[in-house]
Amino acid sequence: MTQAISRRSGSIRRQILVPFLATVLASLLAVIWYASSTLGDASQSRAQDTLRSRANEEGESMGAMLLRAAAFSRSGASIAHAFLQKEGGFDRVLYSQVLLKELHDNPDFIGFYGGFEPNFDGQDARYAKTPMGDDAGRYLIYAARDAKGQAGITVAPMTGDPAEKFWYRDWE
Repeated sequence: MTQAISRRSGSIRRQILVPFLATVLASLLAVIWYASSTLGDASQSRAQDTLRSRANEEGESMGAMLLRAAAFSRSGASIAHAFLQKEGGFDRVLYSQVLLKELHDNPDFIGFYGGFEPNFDGQDARYAKTPMGDDAGRYLIYAARDAKGQAGITVAPMTGDPAEKFWYRDWE
């Protein structure tokens, strides 16, 4: 009779082993799911903290750079004003050298731009189509680094782009 029961439902070992292995397998899957879920949440939280921290650092760095740029802008305007007040008029070459010096002294800046109203110094005709003026002689100078990091001066004329009208209004 034992053999008859054993044949119908398999051996006793199999009857014990199959549910036991199924329970162990289910438990293992539950542990793996819980561990991956917990570790995934923890790593996502750490990644968010790292990104937030990095964004704060970069924000502080950009804020400091903007403050330096604003300070340079104010000092550049003061220098230009002083040059306009001096006897003999505004010295475009000297102002360009000041821009180059500031570029040299601020290695993390790409360039400095100085743009003035047409004939602000009465010298546009003299400087037309020269390194110190655009085709009409307007002083729109850009001190910048080239691809090799060398500082230089170039004329950066207005392009006529409609966006320029927002930044510069010709009231004439």
